[in-house]
Amino acid sequence: FSGFDAKRGEVIFTSTHMGKKGKAISCVSCHGNDLTQSHQNFFTGKTIEPLSPKANPTRLSEVATIDKWLKRNFNDVYNREGTALEKGDVLAYILSKDK
Repeated sequence: FSGFDAKRGEVIFTSTHMGKKGKAISCVSCHGNDLTQSHQNFFTGKTIEPLSPKANPTRLSEVATIDKWLKRNFNDVYNREGTALEKGDVLAYILSKDK
């Protein structure tokens, strides 16, 4: 499939929404703008290792883990599960940042 779009993914990743706990949140709230750096979870304060596969080679390496976290993170930010197209767009955006 070649219809994923990094630009749409960037909008999904960076736009702010009223999240699951009634707080304004985006993916950037936990993962930051620099995907090569560790950041803190907005809700728990726990450290999140870099999202960039270049900086963290184990990132995006297992389909089940990717599915689990995309589902959870879309629910945190959008209060719903993302569509396959939205998830693919976000992954295209993340991978585009590694170039």
